Amino acid sequence: MHRRNMLWGAVSAIGAAFAASRAGAATEPAAQAKLKVVYHLNDLDKVNFLPGSIQNHLDGVGGPDHAAAAVGARAPSPAIDAF
Repeated sequence: MHRRNMLWGAVSAIGAAFAASRAGAATEPAAQAKLKVVYHLNDLDKVNFLPGSIQNHLDGVGGPDHAAAAVGARAPSPAIDAF
């Protein structure tokens, strides 16, 4: 009976140590993924504002290493012809 209590105590201690290490790992910040953003462009009037808007967005998130930007437009659109 004494051996069984010792074994149960050892297993409980190992389990508690493992649970504590997993809880500590869960509180560490994860590596942030790169932010992905898509700009929808449909108006010819807005074409000149697009580069500035993208640059402001990239500056706001810390540069191009932290974000990826794409531009999308539906056809037929006068904005597509501007590129």
